[in-house]
Amino acid sequence: MNVRTWIIAGAVLIGVATPGWAEHPTGTEHPKATEHPKATEHPAGTDAGQQAMMEAWAKAAAPGPEHEAMASMAGMWDAQVKNFMDPAAPPMESKGTAEFAMELGGRYMVQRFHGEMMGQSFEGLGYDSFDNITKTYRSIWMDSMSTAISVMTGKADPATRTITYAGSMNDAVSGTPIPMETVLTFVDKDHQKMEMRQPGPDGKMVKTMEILYSRKK
Repeated sequence: MNVRTWIIAGAVLIGVATPGWAEHPTGTEHPKATEHPKATEHPAGTDAGQQAMMEAWAKAAAPGPEHEAMASMAGMWDAQVKNFMDPAAPPMESKGTAEFAMELGGRYMVQRFHGEMMGQSFEGLGYDSFDNITKTYRSIWMDSMSTAISVMTGKADPATRTITYAGSMNDAVSGTPIPMETVLTFVDKDHQKMEMRQPGPDGKMVKTMEILYSRKK
């Protein structure tokens, strides 16, 4: 269970235990055993409601098929990176490696990326998961070329085997948010593609980065 679940579980336990002693002010006599209210006299549905709440949180915390699908990506990958800095010029190309692994009981996929970006050494760290409550994918990313953390939300399309994430990043010059989206395509068990898009000069979304992942043999 997550922290919030523990807090709720604790509150439930306190709520169940409290009536046994808090009904009687300090200094007054406790009723005899034969006079103590029976459990059946508590409002109907109280225990059932607490049980339903605990079951809902347990269901929300349990890894599901979406997490199992992400787990199939675990392992080492080679990465071919293209940065599209100028639509009129060829992309800048570089190579890298990525390690994918599941953490926290199969609930989160972590990616550790090492390579080059625009001629500089580059390291990246990302976490992805499927939120059972909102039924959306969540992604956070941080790397050595920024001090900001990117947060994105995504939806899957089984027909195209893709997950499309949407979010924003702050422009280093103006400080204003810039919309961005990434599309992750699961080509097959050994190949996947990530495409990043941002607004071009005309405001339309254009591809600014592409990474082709190939599983290491």
